Amino acid sequence: MISLLFILQQKESFFSALFSRINEGGPFFMVPILIMLLLTFFLIIKSVIALKQGSVTLQKNISLPVVHLEKVAQTAKRQ
Repeated sequence: MISLLFILQQKESFFSALFSRINEGGPFFMVPILIMLLLTFFLIIKSVIALKQGSVTLQKNISLPVVHLEKVAQTAKRQ
């Protein structure tokens, strides 16, 4: 309960705290890290949405090497 009151009494918002942390670490190094973090979140969310939709392209891409290996085995049997 005390920690909740402490958080509520702080006058610094989330974005101002984030901006101050970026300035502490040096913007030159922290901005690329922040961009990579946001890109990672975007890719994770995109892949979760694709998996929930039952994307066929994932199954197609997985099966491509198998089809190729089967074709190679068939040509080897012919020779």
